[in-house]
Amino acid sequence: MIPLNQKVSILLSDLGNDAWGIPVKSPNFKTYKVRLDFNSNARIIQTEDGKDYIFSATIYFKGAVPLTYNDFVKYDSGLNGIISVNPKAIFPITDLSGKVTYTKVTV
Repeated sequence: MIPLNQKVSILLSDLGNDAWGIPVKSPNFKTYKVRLDFNSNARIIQTEDGKDYIFSATIYFKGAVPLTYNDFVKYDSGLNGIISVNPKAIFPITDLSGKVTYTKVTV
């Protein structure tokens, strides 16, 4: 179906937030094989909280991934080196039976 040739790491934010309300990176991480697509043109997405973001990459995880908006996604951008950012949008992709086959994450 979708080739999973790249790898990204998910840094879990299980430590909560700091005094300013910013998620704290924890040493706990997990590496996934993914499909990583960089955008060729600037696209604006609107999230549930009504904010608009210009995303720089779309990541396809196989199956359901325990990922929250406070976690950090760490990937190699190819040009700017290693990037660690919070997901902007998380979309489960289901098959006809309703099972999550892929999780689409935009960062």
